[in-house]
Amino acid sequence: MAYAHDSHERLVESVKKQQRSSDIAREGWRHYCAALGNGIQDPAKHTSQFLEDFLDVLQANQIPRQAESVEPRLVRSSCPALGAGQMEILIHADDTIPVQCITLQDLIAEYNPSVIKIDAEGAERYITSVEDFGVVRRLVVEWDWTHNRRLDTWEDVKRSLESHGFKLSIRGRMPDFDEGHAILTDARCKKRGNTGMIFVAARKPSSIDQRRPKIDSCPARSELSFESSASDAESGLQPQPLQPPQPPLASQLEALTTEQMEERLIQFGQSVRPTAPAEFFVMGFKERRRVELVQALCEAYEGQPRIWKHSVGVQLPPDAVARLLAVLERIKFAENARPSVNASGYLILRAAQAARFADAWGEERLLGELWNLAGQTLSEASQKAAAFNFTAMAVTKNFRGSPHVDQNDLSVQYALSAGNFEKGGELCIEENANLVRVLDTRNRIVCIDGRFPHWVSGYTGDRYSIIYYRTAGNFDPPVCAVHPV
Repeated sequence: MAYAHDSHERLVESVKKQQRSSDIAREGWRHYCAALGNGIQDPAKHTSQFLEDFLDVLQANQIPRQAESVEPRLVRSSCPALGAGQMEILIHADDTIPVQCITLQDLIAEYNPSVIKIDAEGAERYITSVEDFGVVRRLVVEWDWTHNRRLDTWEDVKRSLESHGFKLSIRGRMPDFDEGHAILTDARCKKRGNTGMIFVAARKPSSIDQRRPKIDSCPARSELSFESSASDAESGLQPQPLQPPQPPLASQLEALTTEQMEERLIQFGQSVRPTAPAEFFVMGFKERRRVELVQALCEAYEGQPRIWKHSVGVQLPPDAVARLLAVLERIKFAENARPSVNASGYLILRAAQAARFADAWGEERLLGELWNLAGQTLSEASQKAAAFNFTAMAVTKNFRGSPHVDQNDLSVQYALSAGNFEKGGELCIEENANLVRVLDTRNRIVCIDGRFPHWVSGYTGDRYSIIYYRTAGNFDPPVCAVHPV
């Protein structure tokens, strides 16, 4: 290695110097840190070995140039070559920078942004093709009436957006119209100062036509389900049909990290394709790598289905559940803004808020009542539960599927559910590569470690849930997925 004998300080300065002198080095460092350095871009926070490896890759010219890159880095959605807008001159000054000029339609088709902003000139051309917008859930549009004064054009765009689930809100005011054309001058025929407007179009994730490339469902075949008691007795296990419906296996596996997927494939005796250093600098590599690993795992599970083991939580007092449910049904849940969570209502209550709830009115007072009731219910479940010092609780309505990992948790969490739901609604958590625990939490409480992949099975009716968790204090390492209450 050319840098093997340099001190850490000199290596840090070398990396910084390379970034200052070359755009390709700056972009390469950013992608290298994202792929191998936990996203930390400060060179001083990395080891000497990490810095040496990066400088060796850079010196060996293993970072792909524009001619070698299959997917050049997107810089902007318009440039003079495409006949719309302007692009910074420096962007094209160095032909070693992996740059691609792209139209808005191509941008949406290839990169699938969830929020986009469209500038005024020619905006209506883009919005009329809203059926191609895929996973876009929010548009911020500058509409230029000097470019197109026709009212019917605006109405066509409005109808198109509404037909695809968008709700529109206009910031500012609409112009006056004369025979279907916008009036942009005043009584003295002078151009009005503001001849444009901005509007926002937003839609719920559930109304989006999901056009983003998806991993095949590849559900595991012939998976076995076992029933067990709350004490997890091993005797008398009998295979049962896997009920109720679960999220696709691929969706469950997506909750794993890339490293966990690779380890699992090795555990199953499968070969894992090694990655070349240059791949880390190609845009979209991490996403494509995850798709590759998930599909390989799905194929591996076809030959070794998992076991689903059913358990029931600790029964809660009926009067406590009734009081909780009465408050939950009165809460006005805000629209769920988390695209990764499939729920009609989702809110977080934190311990820091609890002090002001007692003196509040209206909705906040109701949340304070919920906080107190939920805390009392937890403390009555068991001595261990009463000693759990949670810092926040997640309250959901009709949470379904959504396999995920709670990365910010520092310890276990407690979970309960209530409502008139039936035919499912269990909390499912992956104990290991071959075992999934299915926990009945209706009017019951369980203790799990949310740092293991978990989700909620399908059901009918309304389901409310409360999750007690801790994100401050001492760190308890994740040992097992399910704990005694």
